[in-house]
Amino acid sequence: MIFTLLAVLLAAAPAAPSIPDTPAGRHARAWLDAYSRDEAAMRRFHETHWTAEALTRRPVAERLEQWRQMHDELGALTLARADADGPDRVMLGLVAEHGAEVEVSFESEPGGERRLVRSGVQVEQGGGPGAAAGPPPGGPGVRRAMSQPPAGLPITVAAMRDSIDRALDELTRADRFSGVVQIVRGDDTLYARATGWADRRNGVPNRIDTRFNLGSIDKLFTQIAIAQLEERGLLSRSDTLSKHLSDLPASVASRITIDQILHHRSGLGDFFGPEFERADKGQYRTLRNYLPLFKDHPLEFEPGTRSRYSNAGYIVLGLVIEKLTGMSYHDYVRERIFRPAGMDDTGALESDVPEPRVAMGYTRRAGEGLRENIYTRPARGTSAGGGYSTARDLVRLAAALKAGKLLSPEAARRTVGEAGMFAGGAPGINGAVGMDLERGETLVVLANLDPPSAEGLAERIRGWLRRARA
Repeated sequence: MIFTLLAVLLAAAPAAPSIPDTPAGRHARAWLDAYSRDEAAMRRFHETHWTAEALTRRPVAERLEQWRQMHDELGALTLARADADGPDRVMLGLVAEHGAEVEVSFESEPGGERRLVRSGVQVEQGGGPGAAAGPPPGGPGVRRAMSQPPAGLPITVAAMRDSIDRALDELTRADRFSGVVQIVRGDDTLYARATGWADRRNGVPNRIDTRFNLGSIDKLFTQIAIAQLEERGLLSRSDTLSKHLSDLPASVASRITIDQILHHRSGLGDFFGPEFERADKGQYRTLRNYLPLFKDHPLEFEPGTRSRYSNAGYIVLGLVIEKLTGMSYHDYVRERIFRPAGMDDTGALESDVPEPRVAMGYTRRAGEGLRENIYTRPARGTSAGGGYSTARDLVRLAAALKAGKLLSPEAARRTVGEAGMFAGGAPGINGAVGMDLERGETLVVLANLDPPSAEGLAERIRGWLRRARA
C-alpha cells in the first residue's frame, strides 16, 4: 500500500526542468553551473566558451562585472524551464531568490567549434520585462517606486534573517559588500547588522552606528526642506526660479519651475565633469562654490520636455532654501530636519576634519585593487549629495515623517511617495533607503564600496521582506 501511494505521488509530481543536450544547451548548463559557484568559475566559463570575436566585442572583465551585479541583486537562481530553438539557441527561465523572473538566452555559432556568439538577460519584477540585470535606470538618488516582485512562498521573519545573514556572509567574503543593514517595522527592529571595514588602513570594522557617505540620498533632505517652505507659504512648486534666485541668467531662470527641478525635468545639467575632475576638491565647501561649474552653460533641453538627472538642479534648490531662510543650507537642514527627527549623527562632514565613526570609501579602478576615494569627492556635501548619516538616523527620519514632526501627512506622502526607495552612489559610496510610511516599515542598506554593492543587496532583501509580510 505504501509503495503504491509513493508510486502515485511520484507519477503526479512535475518533472524537473532539463536543459537540452545541444551546443547552445551545453553552454547554458555550464553558465548556470559557473553562476552558482564563484567568480573564478565564471571567469573560466567566459574564457573558454566564447568566440574570439565575442570577447573582442565585450571583454571578460565586462562580462564578470555583469555577473557580479546579477549575483548581488538576484542571488541564487533556480531553473524553472528551458526552451530550445534549434541546436544553437536556448533560453533559460529562472527564478531569483526574491521572486523575480529572469530569462537568460544563449546563441552559439552554427559551425566550427560552436562557441557562444551572444547572450542576453531580461529581468521581470512583477510588472513587465526590465532591462539587463542591475539597479533600475535613472541614476543615483532618483526616487522610484519600490518594485513589487512576485511574492513567492511566505517565509517567517526568522527565515528572512537567515537569508540576509547568508547573503552578507557571502558578499563580505567576496569583498562585494562592506556596510550596514537595518530593517524596522513600527517599534520593532527586524534586523540590524554591520559587516566589513570602516577603515582598512587601521583595521577598524564597521558598526551599526558607523556614519556612511550617503551620495545622492541627501536629495531627500532637500526635497523635505522645499516641502516645508511650501507649507509655510514661502514658495510654490509652480514658481519659476527667477522669482527666488538671480544667480542664473534671467533667460534661463524664467523658464524653469521649482517642480521641474525636483523631478529632474529642468534641463539643468551636472557639475561633475572634466572641470570638476581637474579641480582641487578642497575648494568645494559651500553651494556657491559649485556655480561656476554650470551657471553659464546652456540648458540641455527645454524645461519640462524631457527628464535627465541633474545634480546642478539640486545645488540650485539648496540656494533657493538659503535665499528664503537666510540660513546656510547645512544650518537649515540641521535645525529643521535633523534635530526634530533626533538625527544626531547626520550632517555634511568636511573631509579634512577628523570625525569619529566615519567610514572611508573604497573604490575599484579597472585592473587595480581597492583605493580610498579621497581624491574623487568634494571637501563637503551639498544639497545634491555627499553628506553622512547612520542607518539608525535614517530610520529616525522615516519615523519623524510618519509622526508628522517634519511635514503634514499629505506632504510627507507626496515627498516620500508610495513605498519610496531612495538611492545614492559614487566611487566608494552606495546606499539605498526604502520607506513605507503606511506600514511604518524602513529598510536601510549603506555601503562604503562602489555601486551596486548596497542597491543590489537591498533589492534582494526587499523580496525577502515582502515574503515575510505574507
